[in-house]
Amino acid sequence: MALLCALTTAPAAGAATFKPISTNGLGLTKTGLGDAAYAQIAALEKTHPKASVGDVIASANRSVRPLGSSPALGAVKNVQGGFRWNTGDDNVSYWYPQGITGSADAVDGGVVDGHRELLVSWYSKNGKGARISFVNADKLSSAKYRHVLLVDRNLKPISTHAGGIAWYGHYLYVAETHVGLRVFDLQHILKASIEGYAYALPQAGTFRTTSKLTFSFVSVDRGSSSLLTGEYVAGNAGGRLVQWPLGADGLVVPGAAKAAWTAPIKQVQGGLLRGGRLTTSSSNGSSAGTLLTGAPNANATAQPWSIGAEDLSFAPTSGRLYSLTEKPGQRVVFAVPAP
Repeated sequence: MALLCALTTAPAAGAATFKPISTNGLGLTKTGLGDAAYAQIAALEKTHPKASVGDVIASANRSVRPLGSSPALGAVKNVQGGFRWNTGDDNVSYWYPQGITGSADAVDGGVVDGHRELLVSWYSKNGKGARISFVNADKLSSAKYRHVLLVDRNLKPISTHAGGIAWYGHYLYVAETHVGLRVFDLQHILKASIEGYAYALPQAGTFRTTSKLTFSFVSVDRGSSSLLTGEYVAGNAGGRLVQWPLGADGLVVPGAAKAAWTAPIKQVQGGLLRGGRLTTSSSNGSSAGTLLTGAPNANATAQPWSIGAEDLSFAPTSGRLYSLTEKPGQRVVFAVPAP
């Protein structure tokens, strides 16, 4: 397989290297996403009208602030744009931003319902569930956004860390740490007044892991029509990065993983697979994190990254890498040229 071919020159001893590993035992099984699940969602739509991504964007009720010179970006080079959240979302102590994806992940051309969008996941530390920010990304410095609540098919808020998200076709994948991937269908956003939110997104199904694999983050590789998931490991390097094939319908193909690697760095918060090369973002407490990029079995290149680093998303339409930070008072979304 091309993604696993080693370079003819061996890496230097001790060099940071993404190492291919066996995919034996690494698999996903599908639950939901069938007639029964969609019948439940259709029943909800009888009393809660269906809305589109464009409807949510058109009703955006919060405004971002200019990126400025946030201390979270002190070590990041070549920032090409971004924003800070409004003051309330920037400083709130019980909501934490985690995952990022966008319409450039979802479709060729990167435009959905007439706009370019970014989606950001947040988890609650006080039992309020999880939410997705729908951001009009046509002009990041003056963007508007709205939060949408994630719910089950009984309209109950879902408790999840939502450490990473990936938008492909009309499906939104949310990493569920010890389970696998939750799946939400963006064709079935509901106009529903729940917990102060005007919109809710019900879960359509799950892809469950067949092994003790941790799902800390997830991203899209449009070039290979696949998802990449990865493990956050606090004290040691070696978290696994796993590639999962996507079918023509936009859903993960149940069964075995396509490829897998170990990361040569600890505390990986986000990862990308692009053109056979891997990129990871790692946090480092209150210090600058690390962005690491390399082909499997080759020396990886490191560069300083943000403080409080989280998930990654790549936009083929612009060649930009998008990321975000989580620390209260220093929460930014930003873009740099992809390494």
